Amino acid sequence: YSHLGKHLGLFLVSLIFALSLAVLVARTISSPISRLRERAMKISEHKQGFSGTVSGPDEVRDLNQALHGMTVDLNRALVEAKHLTEELDERVRERTLELERASRTKDEFLANMSHEIRTPLTEVFGMTDVLLTQPLPEPVREDLETIRTSFRTVLTLLNDILDLTRIEHGKLKLHPQPFELREMVRTLARPYEMRARSKGIGFELSLDDDLPEEVVCDPDRIGQVLKNLLSNAVKFSEQGTIVVKVRIEQRAEHKTVLRFSVSDNGIGIPGEKQEQLFQPFTQLDPSYSKRYAGAGLGLAISQRLVELMEG
Repeated sequence: YSHLGKHLGLFLVSLIFALSLAVLVARTISSPISRLRERAMKISEHKQGFSGTVSGPDEVRDLNQALHGMTVDLNRALVEAKHLTEELDERVRERTLELERASRTKDEFLANMSHEIRTPLTEVFGMTDVLLTQPLPEPVREDLETIRTSFRTVLTLLNDILDLTRIEHGKLKLHPQPFELREMVRTLARPYEMRARSKGIGFELSLDDDLPEEVVCDPDRIGQVLKNLLSNAVKFSEQGTIVVKVRIEQRAEHKTVLRFSVSDNGIGIPGEKQEQLFQPFTQLDPSYSKRYAGAGLGLAISQRLVELMEG
């Protein structure tokens, strides 16, 4: 038993020594690694740079040095990225200003040219009207009618360009005034009804019985929108009936919301092209401009006018 006890004592002493050594080694290695881990986490969160030394075995010191080098490279890359971002932002700002200046120059040129061209055209248009009041041979009268129609088309296009330019620059102002709603709609629709019936197309005008007799709004701009819709309805229809309706959508004490609608049996609009409807200078089909004429401005202007009138 004494021999066994001696061996057992030696075993316990060896075990204690081994455990102590393991603890010492663990502290020597794990503590520096733990500090390295904490520093690496702070670097990843951009809370601090990687600096200072960590004591420990050669491998731990090498790892510390490697992380320090990576931190220096990372900081350098971040500074360069910041400079590049600032330079890119500056270039974008300069390019944006250039585009805005070019857009303003283009719009001002269009507006000025439209105005300069419209003045003599208006004079020629008026002189044509005066000539048509005189007794003329029929061939001459027909030629003058053709001239007047052509001038009217050009004037409409120029006016549309001017209106679109004013709207996009916030310079188009509404001029509200009291007017008789029913009379305005009837008067405006009459020439389109005549054109429709001359093509063999039916025409119906439906006005709510309880419409207010007088409203305060901009009658010229309401009329401009209705003219665009009616012109399209007559232009693109070869059969069926054009129906114009005016209804009360909502009535309050000092404000009435009216719904104007124009429907027809025209050529229709493919679903995938409907989003192009209100894009300026856009025709849904290239052949339309030859078959039906027009610059593709009417609906774009109508939409903006309706928005100006809080519609």
